[in-house]
Amino acid sequence: MSKGQLEAFSDGVLAIIITIMVLELEAPHGAQLADLRPLVPVFSSYVLSFAFVGIYFCGRTCISSSGSPSSPSGPPGWAPPTSPPGRSPPTAPSS
Repeated sequence: MSKGQLEAFSDGVLAIIITIMVLELEAPHGAQLADLRPLVPVFSSYVLSFAFVGIYFCGRTCISSSGSPSSPSGPPGWAPPTSPPGRSPPTAPSS
């Protein structure tokens, strides 16, 4: 299985997961704002789950596009901290 096929398969699995999550949401049984109150826990868990799936998707996309999570050419936050050119890294004060 090539890298492109693996990425396409992973995208398809994530799309199915998100679709199943959306299908589990229920419509409110009334037209008043108070009718949404029983759905708040369900909706908040959906938002949290969607955020986790989104973080996984973004991380997988970043890793597959940059080569490795510690690649200096990757997105900010994935590369190890480095000092600017011409400066030495900070050192701990000596006691």
